[in-house]
Amino acid sequence: MAHIVTEWHDDAKTIMRVTYQPGWTWRDLEANLPTEEQFLDSVDHKVDVIADFRDTQLPPGAISHLPKIAQSPPYVHPNSGEVVMVGSPIFMEEVVGVYKRVYGQASKLTMVHDLHEAQEIILKRREEAAKSAPQDEADDSGAKA
Repeated sequence: MAHIVTEWHDDAKTIMRVTYQPGWTWRDLEANLPTEEQFLDSVDHKVDVIADFRDTQLPPGAISHLPKIAQSPPYVHPNSGEVVMVGSPIFMEEVVGVYKRVYGQASKLTMVHDLHEAQEIILKRREEAAKSAPQDEADDSGAKA
């Protein structure tokens, strides 16, 4: 059994969910990165990521793995969007706090307590992005109608 499962969260392939199972290791995470990259490579649009840690915890050595995480596909791939971590044991919140202070790309990382809240945050951010998108894109589509 794989300790980390990567799958599409929606049929439109706009949200990738990465579920961490009890007993996962840093080696499992590194082995899963090519799968995450393949998912992101398979589409030509932004993909938000839900990292689901609800049933597990971080293995020892989290701080030493931050540089690898900072360079992982959910943070650096051209198609990567928001990253929402679900499940927030206190230690994980502390590690994420360090990560956000050290790595600039961590600004797209948000922590929440449940899957529903993760989906709401993603939808809210998409709505905000759509509102702030340049008007000429909307005008172009209307002019062709």
